[in-house]
Amino acid sequence: MGVQRYLGVARDNHEALLALLEHHGATLSAPWSLLRPVFEASFFASWILDPGTVRDRRLRGLRCEVLDCYQQRAHRAAFKKLPEARRLIEDAERQQEQESLAMYRAEAAALAEPFDRVHQKSKIVAELPKLSFARGRGHFAAFLERTWRLLSGFEHGLGWALLRGADRGEGTEIPGGMGMVLSIKDEEFVLAARRRTHCWPTHADCSRPAIWSRRLSSCQ
Repeated sequence: MGVQRYLGVARDNHEALLALLEHHGATLSAPWSLLRPVFEASFFASWILDPGTVRDRRLRGLRCEVLDCYQQRAHRAAFKKLPEARRLIEDAERQQEQESLAMYRAEAAALAEPFDRVHQKSKIVAELPKLSFARGRGHFAAFLERTWRLLSGFEHGLGWALLRGADRGEGTEIPGGMGMVLSIKDEEFVLAARRRTHCWPTHADCSRPAIWSRRLSSCQ
């Protein structure tokens, strides 16, 4: 179920990217921001399906569900600062502990895995080189990491990422610096878009990803 959710997120953002390119054009930063969730959601779908054993795939799926649960708790906990909401949030946390988390602990026990290890967050940078499609391919994992960091930089509005993914036009000196006309760098964006397709799972039905890849090519 987690894999279907991740692929749904990737597909939704991919379709939004196609619509943006078709109706609004390749602007400086928005296309990059749509590529990041495609990359990350596709990575987690692949990460769950990558192991060769059913047990390990179940364990990775469980880890993602547990992380989802604790992220929800963190979201709710922000409202504890409101006195009128604190009691309701604490009641919801107790209910979650007795239901969802109890079920997750039972599943971890059935897999003979300590729950504190199930609760560990999966880090993309650490896990990318371990995926089957990245192992034994030289520096391929490093290029994937580079792509992810570039997408993350765009998502957070960082200047270095903006300049890396942009062609620079005429500049005008202004007090304390320089104003410059920037436009999206086509070759950098197309390269990142192609690399994110490597994170699509090959274990599931790949007919849709193949269609996505062809449609993206038609927008280049």
